[in-house]
Amino acid sequence: MKILIINDSRFEIVVLETMLKELGFQTDSCDEYAAIEMAKSEAPDLILVNLYMKEINGDILIEDLKKVLPKGIYVLTSSNEKELRVKMKSKNVAMILKTPASKNDLKEMIKKVSMGYSKK
Repeated sequence: MKILIINDSRFEIVVLETMLKELGFQTDSCDEYAAIEMAKSEAPDLILVNLYMKEINGDILIEDLKKVLPKGIYVLTSSNEKELRVKMKSKNVAMILKTPASKNDLKEMIKKVSMGYSKK
């Protein structure tokens, strides 16, 4: 499974990429500015999108990403669990992932979305 991480925090990207690679997944990452082009060129199976970034909120970015990658699985990430729950109601989000996340949290989330699980 190929996973794209979209986040404006380089630190958060490094942490997520490290854990995902340790779990055996192929990863790519970018900030919100390169997200559309990266999604087009890499065609990831799973896209982790941070909720709050400098120029755009993740839920809005997911709407744009769905236009170029309609079959992608989108997971919204944030440390603000209350806000994530509100955004979960969006039909564009398969799951939410509260950060910081452990390697086990990532493993369980990927297992659930791989099986077509949705919290809706």
